[in-house]
Amino acid sequence: MPQRGNSSGAKSRTAKSQTKTSNRGAEYGTTAEAAAHFEVDVRTILGWIQAGCPVARKGRPGVSHVMDYGAVSEWLRSQNRNGTQGRPSDQPEDRAQAETRYAIVRAERAEFEFAILRDEYLDAEDVKAENVEKVRALRKRLEAVHRKLDRAAPRFGLTDDQRAKVVGLVDDEIRAALNHFAEGGE
Repeated sequence: MPQRGNSSGAKSRTAKSQTKTSNRGAEYGTTAEAAAHFEVDVRTILGWIQAGCPVARKGRPGVSHVMDYGAVSEWLRSQNRNGTQGRPSDQPEDRAQAETRYAIVRAERAEFEFAILRDEYLDAEDVKAENVEKVRALRKRLEAVHRKLDRAAPRFGLTDDQRAKVVGLVDDEIRAALNHFAEGGE
């Protein structure tokens, strides 16, 4: 646990505020102090915490987390993170991997931009409007089915009760299918 004083006589490190050193030599600081220590934004520290980075003492609304810098550094190593957002580590193999990932992303982006220039992608709003019109036309035709059944019923010798029952069943199935389709079902 962090202590306010330095009982071991070791020198405390200061990172734009007051980093505390425990009697075991461990360095502690608030979320903001940890951000300054690791040269990242406070949001990065909070993201690390959400991803499982250890905290020495959990904060609460209005009270910052307390971070053990050694535990954070160890966690960063175990997560293959280098502790500085946007900068590859100094290790040649890490840097080469980062450069390869960056080259792949740039190539994918260029491919996407060329596809847009070649009109290979459709505007989502145009597609949506076209589909809405198709669904409206389909709905209109399906809803007309029960009227056609109602008119054709006398040819099949159905009584009024039988006709009403058949038309009701078909109508219910059509509406159920349309509702299922409208809710994203297949």
